[in-house]
Amino acid sequence: MSVPVKLSEMLQAMNAQLEDEPCYLDLSTGRIEKVSKHDLRAARNPDRDGAPVRPCPELDLARQIQSNRQNFLLLPTPHEIHEYSIMEQFIHTIDDGWMQEILFAAITGPGAFRRFKTEARKLGVDDEWFEYRQASLRQIALQWCSDNEVDYIEA
Repeated sequence: MSVPVKLSEMLQAMNAQLEDEPCYLDLSTGRIEKVSKHDLRAARNPDRDGAPVRPCPELDLARQIQSNRQNFLLLPTPHEIHEYSIMEQFIHTIDDGWMQEILFAAITGPGAFRRFKTEARKLGVDDEWFEYRQASLRQIALQWCSDNEVDYIEA
């Protein structure tokens, strides 16, 4: 039986997660652990040059994840979260057609995330965006917990 994950910690990790630094749930402790893809590669290839000689907690964690896969579950990655779709869905919730046009234009092309946040702030819907995004991440987290049979606590 696994230790329940704190939903607030899971959401915090999902918010801060980078593509090159995935987060894992340690089923034995209920803790969220972040590890770089570089350290995961180094843990898979311990004989390669460049592995630190001195103790390295990050590399030790990566080795633990590699050798004990059944105790670690990868949290939803930025690719799986697909924030662009969340932005599109949010825009559809706005009743004002003019605001929708501005926000849809903002998410077109390179720099979409930055432009969207700037325009949302200018239009005064940034608080609504933050709440919508958090609710969307929460739904993704709850679905992930259900799919992986992970217990959670509202803490």
